[in-house]
Amino acid sequence: MLKDSDEAAQRIIPLTPGEPITFGPEGELGVTSSGYGGFDVGKVADIGADNLVVHDPSIEDTAYAFALSRIGDQNLNMTPTGIFRQVNRPTYDDQARAQVEQAQQAKPADLQALLTGKDTWTVE
Repeated sequence: MLKDSDEAAQRIIPLTPGEPITFGPEGELGVTSSGYGGFDVGKVADIGADNLVVHDPSIEDTAYAFALSRIGDQNLNMTPTGIFRQVNRPTYDDQARAQVEQAQQAKPADLQALLTGKDTWTVE
C-alpha cells in the first residue's frame, strides 16, 4: 500500500522550468511528446531520459501550455502543477499610452480644411 506522500507524488506532476518533466515517488514516471501537439505519460525506463519533455514556460505558442494542462484526465489521476506559461509581452495599458503619445507627436490634420474641402460622397 502506498503512503499518502507516495500517492501524492504519483498524482502530482511538478513543472520546473529547464527540467525534464518527471514525477512519482522516485521520479520513475515522465512526460514525452506524443507527436500530435500533446503529451504522453510513461515510465522513464521505457521512454528513455533523452526523450522526456524539458519544461519551457517561455514558449510563446499557447498550445504548449494548453497541452500541459491536458496531461491529467477528468478523474484528476494526474495533475500538473507549476508555471505553465510565462511570457513577457507589452500590456494593453502600455500599448494604449504609446498610441496616444504617437498621435500627439504627429502633425494634426487641419480640421477646417477637412470640413470645407472638395471631398464628398453620397450615402444611399
